[in-house]
Amino acid sequence: MAEKKVNIDLKTRLGRASSLKAPSTTGTPVPGAAPPPPPAGIAPPPGIVQPSGIPAPPFAPQPTQRPAGPKIKADDPFQAVSADEVAAPRPQEIKVEIGHEVVQAQSKGRLYIAIAAVAAALLGTGIGYALGGMSAKADENKRAVQGAGEIAVGVEKAKSSIVALADKVDGAAKTMFKDKKFPDKFAKDLEGITIDFSSGDLAGKNINKLKPATVRALFEFARDAQELDAKRDWLRRLFEGRRAAIEDILTGAQNPKINYILFVGKAQKGPVGTFAQLKTPFEFNKDWPDKLTILGTNDQEIATERYKGGEPFVKPAKREGEAPTVYAIPIEPDGIKAEFPDPLGQRIEDELKNVALLIRGTPPGTPATQEKTGLIKMAEDLIQELKTIGAAR
Repeated sequence: MAEKKVNIDLKTRLGRASSLKAPSTTGTPVPGAAPPPPPAGIAPPPGIVQPSGIPAPPFAPQPTQRPAGPKIKADDPFQAVSADEVAAPRPQEIKVEIGHEVVQAQSKGRLYIAIAAVAAALLGTGIGYALGGMSAKADENKRAVQGAGEIAVGVEKAKSSIVALADKVDGAAKTMFKDKKFPDKFAKDLEGITIDFSSGDLAGKNINKLKPATVRALFEFARDAQELDAKRDWLRRLFEGRRAAIEDILTGAQNPKINYILFVGKAQKGPVGTFAQLKTPFEFNKDWPDKLTILGTNDQEIATERYKGGEPFVKPAKREGEAPTVYAIPIEPDGIKAEFPDPLGQRIEDELKNVALLIRGTPPGTPATQEKTGLIKMAEDLIQELKTIGAAR
């Protein structure tokens, strides 16, 4: 007998028709029983935490609208649902209410932090500026100390030249005024000496860091050193170019000559002396001539008789047409030299005195208003002061 086929209608046996709606995902929970787990891929209702106890990340993207549940086809509730049709789980939202006082406190806190940051920045800048200033000042002081040492070397070198010049001038003066001779090597000796110190040697040495009195002394020393060097060069050129004239002066000092006479004439109110120059001078220490010729106006030559004593100053002519006899009195040379010094000799004497004044200063006992410190003493004082500063290195 043929086997009878059995038609199994699963839907009919389960008592569900294809027209049934999808069962509600929400139901009345049984007291004391754990809530049923939600279907896979469906977010739990609000207020229900996930089994792991870890809330959803607070920064997960939020859907604009959460659907009530998965989309299930009405004709087949057991059919699988595609992943793109399942709504993404919505994370738990946490709202924190912040009062006005909290916001104000936070604002004040941020302000205090900002002020503290600015203050720290300014303090750091101030400290940096101060440290930078201290470093710059230390560098300036170091350069000033180094400059003082360099100036001391220059002053010491100039002092050596000044001392050498003083020795040569003293020797030449002794030869001329005591021995009445020309100093043969004087010009050559002066050529080999140079006082090489000026205000230019003070440039770039930070002398503003030195004592004001020291700075003034340095400029005074530089000024006098340059003046002394100029006089040294003038004497050198003079003794080279005017040797013969200087020798004549020295010869006249050694063997003085009578160059002038005095004769007496008549004036309306009485006798009067007349000063005249001899045409031919004669030596004071040798025999004196009886006949003297003087130079009158326009170099007119006038014959005179040397006055010996008792004669009248003017003797009338014996015969008509003859000139009267004039008696002349020789004038000793030292008196003439004292009253009418030779211009060249006087200039040399004056310059040598000025050189001595620059080198050694005024002698003791000079009035305070006329006191002058010599270059040698100035150099010694400056060297001691500058070396004391330089020793601080």
